[in-house]
Amino acid sequence: MSWWKNAIHKSLLATESIWDAYRDRYQLASRLAKPLIIQVYIAYASGNRVYLHGRVIVRSLIRVNQADSAWTNFRNSIKRFRRHEIPYASIKFAYRDFQLNIEADSEGYFDLDTNLPIPIESSHPGFSLELVHPDAKHEVRTDALFQCISPSGDFMIVSDLDDTVIKTDVHHTTRMIAHTFFQNAYSREIFPGTSGWYHALQAGPEGTSKNPFFYLSTSPVHLLDLLQDVLDIQQLPKGPLLLQDIKTDESTFVVRGSIRHKLPHLQRLMQFFKDLPIVLIGDSGQKDLLIYGTLAKEYPDRIKTIFIRDLKLASKAEQVDRQIAELRELGFDIVLFPDSLSGLNDSISRGYAKSS
Repeated sequence: MSWWKNAIHKSLLATESIWDAYRDRYQLASRLAKPLIIQVYIAYASGNRVYLHGRVIVRSLIRVNQADSAWTNFRNSIKRFRRHEIPYASIKFAYRDFQLNIEADSEGYFDLDTNLPIPIESSHPGFSLELVHPDAKHEVRTDALFQCISPSGDFMIVSDLDDTVIKTDVHHTTRMIAHTFFQNAYSREIFPGTSGWYHALQAGPEGTSKNPFFYLSTSPVHLLDLLQDVLDIQQLPKGPLLLQDIKTDESTFVVRGSIRHKLPHLQRLMQFFKDLPIVLIGDSGQKDLLIYGTLAKEYPDRIKTIFIRDLKLASKAEQVDRQIAELRELGFDIVLFPDSLSGLNDSISRGYAKSS
């Protein structure tokens, strides 16, 4: 390239950089004038160690009613995916008298995985987050709770959501899109009997335990409020939703596959709650058997049972049968159940839940 072309090229790059900086400052100033929220996606603790994941975003008002039309649901879905982030925010974390600052990334996401100088008590799991920088027009503060292991917890339960709890039809793209964008928390369906079964698992064989629940899904964090509302309306046990961040890398979306998303979350849970065995619940439609089987091989002494909802997909039947046979040969307890009542009965027969 000749010297003058090189000079023009550098000048254009410099101009673009200045314009980008001006645009970013203008957008940030515009966003800071609006109500903001520190959204907590995940929060759990064991002893002194805590894990926290969330995002600083512009608050978008989404009102949901049982009688909402498909068009209203679609507009609300678009709002969820168009939420604007506050990049490089600084957030003050406070638990009792202890405080520290957390720095968000360029898309407003932040993580805290550390040991505190004081333990998190299950009787006092509350903490607060407050925006320190940049300065916003309104005070930005969030109070939330850590998921802690109760002294009466015998085991933890990790359940997939899509097509294990909530009917999503992941294997059928058109129906999955219709469920996601044109339904709301009132119209989304769960598999009958799931709430009763999960509460029985949470209560344990004597009916007095407080076994912790975690919900694992490749759904994006943008759907957190929707999925939380579904769980609340359907009266399922409360627990963190381990959803997926969707980040932009230059001009493309970065979306992890189910293995790259789910397995690290499961491994972190096993490391956090080192003395607690685990019950895993998934379905035969995706890669739950592969993921749970991988975890079982890493922690063979802590896997109580892997429950798999049989979606009866002909295209998956041979693969599912082969994976189950391989895991059973290794000594793992695998239950392929047709409905939630069967799952409950299998749980009772194994001593995980109380017979009513």
